Amino acid sequence: MNDRVSISPTLTMQPAHSVQTKLPVALWTLAAAFVVIAVAVLVADRALTPEQRFAVFLQSGMFP
Repeated sequence: MNDRVSISPTLTMQPAHSVQTKLPVALWTLAAAFVVIAVAVLVADRALTPEQRFAVFLQSGMFP
């Protein structure tokens, strides 16, 4: 069954606060972790020369 919803008719001068405007700390932590992983991947990729990168591609089995 549905619960009854009560809406207060009292007018206030303060704006209503939305739950969506405050992002949780876990979301910011997850975003920071993704950034750290992306930077680590870019640094690791930069260490390979084009010849090494091509050799890795050939050894991965993706080459027809």
